[in-house]
Amino acid sequence: MYIATFAALLGHSVHRPNLMFVHCQEENSIVTEGLTENLGAKVKTVLSVIHSNDHYAVMEIHIDSRTVCICNGMSRSLHGWQQHVLNVLKRTRMIVIDCKPTFVDDFGTTFMEPGKSADTVHLMINNMREWTIKKLCSCGKKTDGTVDRLLV
Repeated sequence: MYIATFAALLGHSVHRPNLMFVHCQEENSIVTEGLTENLGAKVKTVLSVIHSNDHYAVMEIHIDSRTVCICNGMSRSLHGWQQHVLNVLKRTRMIVIDCKPTFVDDFGTTFMEPGKSADTVHLMINNMREWTIKKLCSCGKKTDGTVDRLLV
């Protein structure tokens, strides 16, 4: 809970109308219409702290480029964060609640099986590429050695 509180304060502290903070504690929670909210007209980025059983990560969604960046210090596979991505996209109404998503790698191979590893996957809805999901390592260092950084 400490991490979530810190993230909420961090998101609040910047007081930027183009940033929205969404907490996603439970990856398998069912998203209902009552849990959704519209993005503000000026929101360009959604920031979230996401949790698994024994780990957490920071997720940053760039709306204009339809890109999701996940930074986790242990550089775990994107497989473990797929439900979190769907949860936050649904809660912010960027995808519909009852969509039928598929995750694929750069070669079009379905990316749902545990143990699969890729640095980039694509969220497909109705066979259309909707979102690109990228893994960032700790401190913004990408897996190819170049440096990227999260917004905060």
